Amino acid sequence: LRLSKLDLIFSTNRDGRSLEQFYTKVKSAKHTFLLCEVLNNNAIVGMFASQAWRISSKVYGDGECFLFRLSLGTSSDGNDDDEKDDAKAWKWSPNTPTKLEVEYGSEEEVASDIPSTQKELNQQSLLETFMIGRSHFISMGGNADGTCGLRFNEDLTKGESAPATGFGNDPLPNLDTFEVGVVEVYRLVRAVDGKTLEEVAAEAFTKMSI
Repeated sequence: LRLSKLDLIFSTNRDGRSLEQFYTKVKSAKHTFLLCEVLNNNAIVGMFASQAWRISSKVYGDGECFLFRLSLGTSSDGNDDDEKDDAKAWKWSPNTPTKLEVEYGSEEEVASDIPSTQKELNQQSLLETFMIGRSHFISMGGNADGTCGLRFNEDLTKGESAPATGFGNDPLPNLDTFEVGVVEVYRLVRAVDGKTLEEVAAEAFTKMSI
């Protein structure tokens, strides 16, 4: 990473505030950082996507995805938050408790009437809710109650954040819902020549096969 730099590929200031433009700009870019300005308190939050964002009826991505917060900004009374410089990332883990387990107890206490096999399937499905791309929203992380680790609406003006199964994150801006300011997406490129990591890997594999 020290030999890489960030290349801006989407910005609401430059490209407009719509998921249609978002998908167009990021469709070929893997390993991207999405950064969001939270207007309510000036926090900066985001998510790292291991695969390219796209519209799909299925969940995609993998365990390389993670949620993060760069700054908590200011508190609701306008004062600087004590932890505003406390950047934090929440990596995916299959052993992270679900939201219901954290709030109400063990899985058995929460859903004792659900057959064991079905509970396992439900839990596995939630654990593997990495990236979701629809025409009207994007999100990362999920819960049985429909909440997400981080979610944005179709015109990138509203955001939601909740502790997500598999990530165990806090609500990223310390708010469940929030107003969205600037949204930017960056991809990693090699500092020396601006090539993406995928291009570098492809070149290396090509040389190995010669």
